[in-house]
Order: sequence, then C-alpha cells, then structure tokens
Amino acid sequence: MSSASLSEKHDHPGGVVRGMKRLSVILATLAVAACQPQPANNRSGQTDFAAKPHSAGSDPLAIFSMLESEAAPGDNIVYSPMSTTQAIGIVQLGARGETATQIEAVLGIREGEAGAKRLKGIREALVRDTQGATVRIANTLFLADDYRFEPAYLDVASRLFGAQADTLDFKSQPDQAVAIINGWADKATEGLVPQVVTSANLNREAAAYLANATFFEGGWQQTFRGGRDAPFLFGDGSECDFHLMEGKFSVPFAEVGGWRAVRLAYGPPKQTNSARFVLDVMMPTRRVANIPRLGAEAMAQIAAALSTAAPRNVLVEMPRFEADMRRNLIEPLRALGLSLPFDQARADLSGMSAPGSKRLYIEEAFQVAKLQVHEQGTTAAAVTVPVPVPVGVPPPFEGIQFTVDRPFVFAIRDLETDTVLFVGRIASPHQYSEPGQPE
Repeated sequence: MSSASLSEKHDHPGGVVRGMKRLSVILATLAVAACQPQPANNRSGQTDFAAKPHSAGSDPLAIFSMLESEAAPGDNIVYSPMSTTQAIGIVQLGARGETATQIEAVLGIREGEAGAKRLKGIREALVRDTQGATVRIANTLFLADDYRFEPAYLDVASRLFGAQADTLDFKSQPDQAVAIINGWADKATEGLVPQVVTSANLNREAAAYLANATFFEGGWQQTFRGGRDAPFLFGDGSECDFHLMEGKFSVPFAEVGGWRAVRLAYGPPKQTNSARFVLDVMMPTRRVANIPRLGAEAMAQIAAALSTAAPRNVLVEMPRFEADMRRNLIEPLRALGLSLPFDQARADLSGMSAPGSKRLYIEEAFQVAKLQVHEQGTTAAAVTVPVPVPVGVPPPFEGIQFTVDRPFVFAIRDLETDTVLFVGRIASPHQYSEPGQPE
C-alpha cells in the first residue's frame, strides 16, 4: 500500500491545498537526471513517439512505469530508481544461483563483485564534479544481533558499497533499533526523510535492514522570480488556487506525442551553456485531470528530444510544492518478473549467511521518498530498505517431490525371488500410534 501527499511549501491565501492529489497540469512528472550536453539539431522540438514494446531489463524507469500504471488519478508518485538499484545491489551481492540470475535479468545488476563494482563506479561518478549541486549516496547494514552473516559478504559490502555494519537488537530493544535506523536516515537525507520505521512496523524477526539513502539538492541556473496564485487542476478533477512560480527562461522545449516538456538546469548561473543535472517537466498538451500514463519509453523519447532541442524563450509557471511517497516495492518488482528473492521456498541469498544460519528471503523492500520544489531550486531524498528475514524451514529440496496425499496402491515384494508378500490399496488410512501409545 502506498501513501503520498502534496502540499505547498508555504501557506497562501488561496485556501487549504488538498493532500493525496496528483500534479496533473503544470507538472505531470518530475525527472531529475544527469545528462551530457548534445548538439542542438532539433530546431522545432516536435516529434512523435516511436512504437516500441516495453521490456524491463536494466531500464531504471521500469518500476516507475509499474507504479504509474496502478496509481489512482489523485495519487502522487515520488520514486528514486537510483536508490532502488543501490539497495537491491546489496541484496544481489549475497544472491546465488537462479535468484542472482533473475535479479540480473530484470534489473541489470550483475552477480557478485562485478555488479557491486559497477554500482560503486556510478556512485563515485555521481558525486564527482557536481557543478554546484549536492549529491550524497549512503549505504549501511543494520544487522540483527541473533543472526550470523557471512564475514566475506560484510567485507565486500563495506569495501564496494561503503556499507558499515551496525548490530541491533530488534527483538528485545526495538525502540532503540528504530531510533538508530531513523537517526541514520534523518542525517543521510538532511532531515528530508526523518522516519522510515516505527516501533509498530519494525520487523522483529528481520535478520537485517539493508539501507540506501540517496540525496539531491540543486539550485536553478535560471532563477524563478515572482509568481501568482492561479487555479490548479488536481487529478481528482477539483480545482484550487495554488501558488505558481514564474520564470522567463531560455531553455530546451519539446512537443512529443501529445506531451509538452521543458528542461530546467541546476548549477551556477553563469554556466547556462551546459548543465549536468536537470529537471525535465512534462505535461499533456490538453488540460485534463486524469492524465494518460506516460511510460518509460515515452519518457526516454521526451528526454532525447529535449537533449537535441535548441533553447527557446519560454515563460515557465510551475507550482512551489512538496510531495512524498512510501511504498513497498515488492509487487512492482514481481510484476516486472523479479520474484525469487521474495519467495520463502526458492530464494537463494546464501552468500549473505554464515554456515549453519537459517536461509533468508526478502520479506519487504520499501522506499520512502520526498521532493521539494521552490524558487531557489530542488531538494529530493529517498531511503530504500530491503528486509531479509530467516526462513524457518530447511533449504529447498533439489529433485522430484513425491507427496503421498491421496489414495495409493502398495506392494511389498522380494526382488530376489520376485515374490509379492503383500499388496493393497489405501484409500482411508488410520493414524498409527507406536506400541503403548493411545491411538
């Protein structure tokens, strides 16, 4: 079950802004992205969507597409693909066999140290030369004090994910565990996500909380100045006055397949010819409350059109707002074809566990995210936490399963003389008690 909210960052005289509503007119979808400058050879900024089948693979927006497809018209979606990839990468480090193969097929994260090294490279590249933006990515392992992890797994997680291990007592000291986990999240997101667990929803049977925090803060290259209160059409069809920031910018603009989009750059004001981090703002051409699903492929095509579009003079009016979402990602991941890590009987996370420890599976994998957009820029943060839990059964049997749970025929035979001593059919068996015990 997801939760989300939308509100203005500051109060305004236009009335109370309703929560749980989707930005549907001025702002349809926000995408913070790292981009490289490309030649401006699309002068008109107009193109059509290319017909292309959807597949997950390593598409970082595939989960967003699943969230979008199941969202109600009034729901916000605030989601970090980067945080999810890093968190599942920590899981993949301990995955083996078919489980590891499936994670790679669906999310593109390679098995073992190869995948971890690639994710380490992405983290290092994102925080290097950020042109004035702030990007922080932190990983940590909150381990149950009564579960034994494989030391090699913890060593590689520390070396390649920068994930230090913190041992907690989930069963006997849950309040302390909650305080430590939330304190870490609060610090890692600079207060944007101060709470990810509570005493009520802490899983006391968890072997660990494997956590990633991703934080972004950037100031606009071209600053919004002034603004006005104007009717905003919410996803449920209602309208309410909302404060719209205003800016007269020279920015890439594109019209693609019934959508209009602009690209707003973050960074020092004097670097207007290039930008690394940008905000793509996309909305339907028609002013409708229930906007159509955009999808990952269409969003990628809009991004490509913006990358090649020449800057245009654009009057941008956009809400000053904040929005958040909490969501268990297991169902969207299952819908994409990733099921084995969450299967009690089939999950193979044996690379995490010390010999003799109970098998693990991922019981939940939730993300808490928040976004703030205002005159000075944007702040966004997400915390993603897969939760491995011990399975109270032996490892899955490799072979043919033969369960006698229906009428059957038997024969007691001597293979040497080929003699049948007894034969029969059992359709109504009686419970057997050992001699001396009552039936």
